[in-house]
Amino acid sequence: PQAASAVARSFGDSALAALGVSAVPEIGTYELDSSFDHVVLASDGVWDGITDDEAVAIVAQSARAGSPQAASAELCRRALVALHSATRKDNVTALVVTFASGTSRRAAAARSALSLMDTPAAVDAARA
Repeated sequence: PQAASAVARSFGDSALAALGVSAVPEIGTYELDSSFDHVVLASDGVWDGITDDEAVAIVAQSARAGSPQAASAELCRRALVALHSATRKDNVTALVVTFASGTSRRAAAARSALSLMDTPAAVDAARA
């Protein structure tokens, strides 16, 4: 059933529609002003493993080092470890967009993904 619902969410499945499963995306529009330093887009595996506040702290700390890549990798690493501790299996993907300060507001983005599905070696590597 879990694998079937994953495919249904991605591509749609009329048989599961009666259960409330939909492939129709939720779309929102948000206006970002100069108070926004970062935006995080992440898969449910990340949000199942860490809280919003934890994500903000991770991204802020990594941003001080100047790397959206480091931020996205750390989000994935911590989420994977948390999922393993909760005996859950999932893949994790995070995209971090960092906005430069000043008038030009350029954006730098990096994506990290771990599809390690909770193998002992993968979790040990994420903990390191």
